[in-house]
Amino acid sequence: MLIMKQRYESLELKIMRSLNVRMKLETKEENYYLNLEKAMKVSKSLTNGQRTFQITVLF
Repeated sequence: MLIMKQRYESLELKIMRSLNVRMKLETKEENYYLNLEKAMKVSKSLTNGQRTFQITVLF
């Protein structure tokens, strides 16, 4: 069984992206924002089939 889940950007990521464009984020906030972006990029790459995980269900 192959499970593929649609990935959506979180509201938090959208807000942080908007704030990053409008102002200079503090170092801690900027690192948090960059980690959110990185996680989204990895998540999308997994969804796009670069890596596929197969789950076997045994009953």
